Amino acid sequence: YTRRNGFKRIEKPEVTGPNQYWQIDMTIGYLEDSMPIYTIGIKDVFTREIVALKGYFRARSLEWYDCLNEAVMEAFSEGRAVNGLVLGSDNGCQPTSRFFRDKCSTLNIEIRYTGYKHPKENGSIERFFRTLKEEHLWLNNYKTIDDYNAGLNAFKEFYNRERMHSSLDYKSPYEFKHEYFTNIKLDKEEVLEYNNICTN
Repeated sequence: YTRRNGFKRIEKPEVTGPNQYWQIDMTIGYLEDSMPIYTIGIKDVFTREIVALKGYFRARSLEWYDCLNEAVMEAFSEGRAVNGLVLGSDNGCQPTSRFFRDKCSTLNIEIRYTGYKHPKENGSIERFFRTLKEEHLWLNNYKTIDDYNAGLNAFKEFYNRERMHSSLDYKSPYEFKHEYFTNIKLDKEEVLEYNNICTN
């Protein structure tokens, strides 16, 4: 690998369920005294769920990894991704750093970088940041980073549990995910019941 030659291109995955394709990106918010807060977010492309959202005073690859690691610890009981997880990202210095790539490998995550001058390939998380700014960051003032992150957590819960999405048939991300896993359970029960009938 060299920055000049770029990375091996990974095709966009065919997403059929949760925790298969996440996107990560960063935006900037501000405290009341104009101190910038680097806000990192991670979104599940399938469910539209925000799996991580956190503000930091610095924007190094270490902060990007911290946010990603928290999301993985919450989403996977094994402490690392299972069954293949692709992380979509732009070509910024944090996600392309050796540190971040090595940590993703440890977490069993494959990174898919956007093509140069093709930011729309990471459009799902970028669209969320627009919503975050319009519906939260531009409407609230926080004095401390702790207050800022508490506000982010509250908005994350609102977005995941209550905010309806037309692309999800006007369900919230949590409703959509719950319905998805309920249908999987019902499908398995139907198969089991069918097999029991056939063997009796």
